Amino acid sequence: MSIISQRSARFAHIEEPSLPCHAVGAAAYEEKRMDAKIIRLPQVKEMVGLGTTKVYDMIKNGEFPKQVKLGRASGWVESEIKAWIDDRARQRQG
Repeated sequence: MSIISQRSARFAHIEEPSLPCHAVGAAAYEEKRMDAKIIRLPQVKEMVGLGTTKVYDMIKNGEFPKQVKLGRASGWVESEIKAWIDDRARQRQG
């Protein structure tokens, strides 16, 4: 019996996935990537209506999402900023 036949027999009980592993991983990555847009400070300030100092003060106090390091630069996950805005709107309503 050849080595390939031995391996095939040895792993015969393992079910083949419907999609190749890399395709499943790529699909999951693509889904997460759609939600993980990084935006820079000018966009954040425009979205929330706050100035630079206030944004950083609120981060320091744990009241605003932390930035993500991008080498020397940094940015924010857009979905986290939108969630922060939604949370503030909910607090206002009740």
